[in-house]
Amino acid sequence: MRHPLHARGPFAVTLCAGTLLLAGCFPRPDYSGLPDPSVIAVTGSGPGAQAQAVPPECKTMLIPSAMTTDDDRHTWAFGCATYTNLARTIAQPNDLIDPRPFAGASAVREEGAVQRYYDNKTTPLKSNTTVTHN
Repeated sequence: MRHPLHARGPFAVTLCAGTLLLAGCFPRPDYSGLPDPSVIAVTGSGPGAQAQAVPPECKTMLIPSAMTTDDDRHTWAFGCATYTNLARTIAQPNDLIDPRPFAGASAVREEGAVQRYYDNKTTPLKSNTTVTHN
């Protein structure tokens, strides 16, 4: 017994292949619910200024749940922790506004970082901060 596509001939195979190829051409909607990365603000930017990445205000990112009630118990700020942690770990916030060109990997520079770690001459981390959601 022949396969059903063979009964229709090469036209059916070509039609199926064309449909599959075109399916990847159209943009898919973003269902992740994450806000745009521009929610991380940068203050004090400019030449010679010490820039600081400011995490988003979580209350402005609240998304109502499908089980909505009159209070805010069934809402969440999806992505707030992700962007808050990202803002706190950015070493050079000016790179968000005016990125430096990538110079490639340097084994000498990386070896120096490892040597500073072995010699206990590392730069201390920034102070901890906590973001609360009310």
